[in-house]
Amino acid sequence: MARHLIPSDKTIRTVKPGDERRRLSDGEGLHLLLFVKGGAHGWRFDYSTGGLRKLLSLGTYPDTGLAAARKKADDYRQLVAQGVDPSQLRKVARADERSAREQTRRADAGLPPSGSFEAVARDWLSTIHTAKVSTEHADRTRIRLEQDVFPWLGRRPIGEIKAPELLQCLRRVEGRGAIETAHRIRQACGQVFRFGVASGACERDPSADLRDSLKPVQAKHHAAITDPKRTGELLRAIADYQGLPVTRAALRFVPLVFQGLARFAMPSGLSSTSIPRPGRSVGRDDRARIPCHGAYDACRASRRRRGHHRSAVGACGSVCARTCLQPYRIPRAATQDDAAVG
Repeated sequence: MARHLIPSDKTIRTVKPGDERRRLSDGEGLHLLLFVKGGAHGWRFDYSTGGLRKLLSLGTYPDTGLAAARKKADDYRQLVAQGVDPSQLRKVARADERSAREQTRRADAGLPPSGSFEAVARDWLSTIHTAKVSTEHADRTRIRLEQDVFPWLGRRPIGEIKAPELLQCLRRVEGRGAIETAHRIRQACGQVFRFGVASGACERDPSADLRDSLKPVQAKHHAAITDPKRTGELLRAIADYQGLPVTRAALRFVPLVFQGLARFAMPSGLSSTSIPRPGRSVGRDDRARIPCHGAYDACRASRRRRGHHRSAVGACGSVCARTCLQPYRIPRAATQDDAAVG
C-alpha cells in the first residue's frame, strides 16, 4: 500500500471550510479527518490486530504536523508487526501515569504507597481488626506493627514480600529477647497478608512458611506459696494490711474463693448461700458464690438508697468497701441508714 500520499503541509493548509472532502489519506492507515474538534483537523491511525479493526488518535493539526504524524504511525506499525496492540499499550501507559500521580499525592500527604504492606495493614486494622477486638488490643497490635514492621517492610508492595524478608524483620524483635512479641507480630502479619489475598493486593501469605522458624515461648509460672505455715503468714499479713478499703476488701475476699471466680464475681452470686462442689469445673456463668449471712444484702440496700449502684466486685477482682463478707467484715462507723436497715 502506498504511503505519503499527502504532498506537504501546504496541501493541508489550503483546505478551507466548506471543502467537500471529509478526510485526507496519507496511506497505510494514516489519514487526517477534516474540521473536527471545533474546526481543527484530527490525525487518525487505522490498523488491524487479532482480527479486529481499531482506530487511534495521533493528535490534531497544526499542533501535530505531517512529519510528526507519520513518525507516530511508523512506530505503531512496528508494534503491530511485533504482535503488540498499540491501543492496549497506550492504556497501560496512562494507567501507570495515573498511578504515579496518585503515589506522589499520597507521599506528599504522608500516606503509605497504595498497595504497600503498610497501606493494606492500616486498612485491615481499621476495618477488620478493630471490629473484632477491644480498642486496647487493637492499639497494641498497631503499635507493634508501627515499631517493628513498618520501618522495614511498610513501603514495600505487599505482593513482593517474601518469607525471608519477614523472618529477618521478626529476628530483630527476637534478638532483643521479646520472643512472645515476635510470635504475636507474625500472627498479625499473617492476618494482614490473608486480608491482602482477599482484597487482591497479594497472592499468598508468606508468614505461614515461618510457623516453626521462631524460638518457642518459654512458659513462666507465677510464684505460689506451697508451705502451709507461710500460707498462714500471708493471711495474717492480709488481715493487718491498712491500705485503701477497696484493696483491703479484695485481699480478704480472694482467699475465700478460687481466683478465677473472684474475677467474675457479681452481687447476685455473692448474695447466694451456696458454693460450688469441690472438684466441679466452674465456668464464666458460675459466678463466685460464698455464704455472707445476709449482711451483703442489707448493706447493698443501704448503699442503693444513698445513690451507690456499683457492682460489689469489679472486673479486676476487687471488692468495694461496702461489701460485708463474713468472717472478714470490714469495720466502719455505723450510720443512720445502717440502723434503719438493721
